[in-house]
Amino acid sequence: MLFIKAHKHNHMKFAMEMCHPFSSNGGWVLDNFPFNREQWTFLLERGNIVPDDIICLKDDSNNGDFLIKRWYQTKRDEVDEKIRVRKENEEAERLRAEEEARSVYQLSSLIALVFGELFVLSCIAIFQFIC
Repeated sequence: MLFIKAHKHNHMKFAMEMCHPFSSNGGWVLDNFPFNREQWTFLLERGNIVPDDIICLKDDSNNGDFLIKRWYQTKRDEVDEKIRVRKENEEAERLRAEEEARSVYQLSSLIALVFGELFVLSCIAIFQFIC
C-alpha cells in the first residue's frame, strides 16, 4: 500500500510539473474510468480526487449505428480485409465439407456395390448348390 501511495504521489507530482502552466490541479483526463459506483467512491473517499468536469457521450442512434459507421469509416481497410479473409476461410471450409461428403457418398456407393455383387454371387452359389 505504501508503494502504491508513493507511486501515485510521484505521478501526481510529475503531472503537476508538466501541466502547471495550464492547470493547478494536474489536468487529468480519465477515459472510461470510473466505470462503476465503487470506483467513484474510491476516487472520492480514498483518492480525494474530485473531477472538475464530467463529459458523458452517448449514441442514441438505432443500436449505436452512428458510432459503428463512424468507427468503420476510420478502420475500413482493416475491417474489409478481415471480412475478406473470413469469407475465404468459410468458402474453403464449405468446399472441404462438400468434398468430404462426396467422398463418403462415393465410398458408401462402392461398398454397397461390392456387397450387392457379393450378395448376388452368394445367392447364385447357394442356388446352384441347392439345385
